[in-house]
Amino acid sequence: MSSHRIQKVNELIKQELGQLILKEINTPHGCLITITKVDTSKDLGQAKVMVSILPISEQEPIMRTLHKKAGFLQYELGKKMVIRKLPKLIFYSDLSQEKVSHIDTLIDKIHREK
Repeated sequence: MSSHRIQKVNELIKQELGQLILKEINTPHGCLITITKVDTSKDLGQAKVMVSILPISEQEPIMRTLHKKAGFLQYELGKKMVIRKLPKLIFYSDLSQEKVSHIDTLIDKIHREK
């Protein structure tokens, strides 16, 4: 499968799964779940779904919920997507936002010490 087609599949999964999570996953008030990246294997066997969750204190319980409901979300995604083989969804925490925040804090600390 061409890389261009995989990119299209990645983007479609990202959009549709984002809507499904918004609709099907109960989150605490003020919690934000964002799918930052989807990386589907060339054989469409699996899709690594990178998820950013804010506030960070809600990350662990929401990731547990996503792992528990992965089969259900995959089933619902299959109803929305016309694709010969729907990849297995594997959720990962995207900690890049947390790292950026930590780096910003360190930079601010350095500037205050000058």
